[in-house]
Amino acid sequence: MFQEGSGNHVEAFWKEIKNAGLPFKRENKLVKILKRGKIKNALEYDFIIDVLVPYQQEGLLTQEEVVLLNQMIGEFENKNN
Repeated sequence: MFQEGSGNHVEAFWKEIKNAGLPFKRENKLVKILKRGKIKNALEYDFIIDVLVPYQQEGLLTQEEVVLLNQMIGEFENKNN
């Protein structure tokens, strides 16, 4: 939840992790996928399917990114059917 989520509670969680000096890092999977330009496996596919609409509703994605992600979803589905 804290890797994929957003909001004040998520930001507070990661701030406390940093303040406590714990060896955990927040990873933005979506940025990596967008930079690569393709979905490489079912885990990434499921992740995008799960977060696409909420991220879009929260304004975390541009319209261009939404279009690109939908194209990547289609390509992944065509490749794996």
